[in-house]
Amino acid sequence: MHPQRRRAITVLGCLLGLVVLAPGRADAHAEIRETSPAPRAEVAALGPIDMIFWSEVLSGTLTVSDLDGEIRSATGRPDGDFVLRFEVEPVTDPGTYRIDVAYVSADGDRNARAWTVTVDEGGDVPERLTPPEIVPTRESGNATVTVAAGAVLFACTAVLVALVLRRARNRLDELEPDPEPTP
Repeated sequence: MHPQRRRAITVLGCLLGLVVLAPGRADAHAEIRETSPAPRAEVAALGPIDMIFWSEVLSGTLTVSDLDGEIRSATGRPDGDFVLRFEVEPVTDPGTYRIDVAYVSADGDRNARAWTVTVDEGGDVPERLTPPEIVPTRESGNATVTVAAGAVLFACTAVLVALVLRRARNRLDELEPDPEPTP
């Protein structure tokens, strides 16, 4: 294979590796971290519903329904970048209710989640969630991607430096006159 073609393939491979492994916003999709009331909770009344996310969330809609159909609906209002608050008219009739939430991530993707909550006179009173003071961080899974991307970037830089030095050495060799003249 021609040396220039080999270099071009090497450079393209390094660039492709950077694109694939580059650290970025891995948690762009808003994933729910905590809800109040929690899934399968037993509460005295179902009123305001709070949700905290692992990443930014822009908006959301919520419906609360029983076995007969929809009862209440609400639009979530962001409270900071990571919390949606839904002001739902209180539900006090005993029974199991399904909460369906549709929300939009900061990257524009639409997501949905559903869970059930039981309303019973002896149930707990759900507390309002406090918005996090700092950005919530997820498990360290993104650190592996960051380290891998750094390693690929280092390897590509080393390859490019080696190619530039080799080309410079070849050009210097071409400029030096031969010590023995040819007849």
